[in-house]
Amino acid sequence: MRHSIKTTMMVLATMFAFSTAADAQFSINLNKARKALGIKTKKEKAMDALKPTIPQPDKKGKPVIIKWMNNRVGEWDPAALKLTFDQTYQEGEYAGQHVTLTLDPATGKWTSISGKEVGQMSNDGTLVTPNLGTIKFNPRTNEVSKDGEVIGYATISEASCYGTKFGSFDSYVSPLLLAYTTFGVLISNDQVDKLKAIKQKADAEAAARAAKERELAAARAASSRSSSSSSSNSSSSSGSSNSSSSSSSKKTIDLYRSGSRFGEIRPNGDIYISGSRVGEARSNGDIYVNGSNRGEVRSNGDVYKSGTRVGEVRSNGDIYLDGRRVGEVRSNGDVYLNGTRVGEARNMTSSDVKTVAAIYFFNFF
Repeated sequence: MRHSIKTTMMVLATMFAFSTAADAQFSINLNKARKALGIKTKKEKAMDALKPTIPQPDKKGKPVIIKWMNNRVGEWDPAALKLTFDQTYQEGEYAGQHVTLTLDPATGKWTSISGKEVGQMSNDGTLVTPNLGTIKFNPRTNEVSKDGEVIGYATISEASCYGTKFGSFDSYVSPLLLAYTTFGVLISNDQVDKLKAIKQKADAEAAARAAKERELAAARAASSRSSSSSSSNSSSSSGSSNSSSSSSSKKTIDLYRSGSRFGEIRPNGDIYISGSRVGEARSNGDIYVNGSNRGEVRSNGDVYKSGTRVGEVRSNGDIYLDGRRVGEVRSNGDVYLNGTRVGEARNMTSSDVKTVAAIYFFNFF
């Protein structure tokens, strides 16, 4: 009997001694079994919802508000796969009812309240839309093209046409869904043409300003060289110090998205988008939009909007939203979203990372 008890205790001791390795192996086998059965974790399901593919029903998904120029225009129901707009039908059989579009997850087709087909999405990025016809979404660059020309971009939360943000979702969704909704339903061909004209004008004005700045800089440099040469014998040390200080002056940061220049951050912190001053990034981290304090990027990298913490800019440039890493601002100014290069902040220094992140990731402007 004693021998039996001793043997049992030894077996138990051995089991507990190797419990960590056994648990790890059990966990690995469990994960393999889960994947083989097609069962996904909550995190995996959340990541699937952000992939540039046709959305699938999410029974626990909550309605997401859709905005046009920061104003609510409707909502997306991820459970019913339905877009419901605040606009109502004005006449006919459905007068007074909200305009709704329903997605078939198997085919990617959209139908109206009457059952009429009003477009289709494909996982290759092809979008057949009621407003712009057939357009193309590039999942690698987030670019949206029409007739071979890039007209804007769509991410997991917002859309921009020729540098102007016009549509957004209050939560993250598949960028394919966002591209269809914003470019295919919310905007018209005439509006696209107007935004293109605005951008072309802004680019021309920016180029003219840049040329003028280069001329002035060249004149200042020539004047400085002349002054330095004439006073080198009497104050060479002082002159050298002043010249060094002048050459290290801060430069204007040019902002690019999908290869197109859409704005700039001036040395005094003023922020311009499409040629218009839209706000200011102050030295203490405060972000002003049209004269009002809208938030701040604190010294520890925490980002606040209207008093609420919305994310974090880490010292290495990594960007976190809701505790999840979504992108980065690299030391050379390249901006990446979910591993894809979506923009560039030219002339950026390490001290500018937080301001650049506020513009590209936190929707202040």
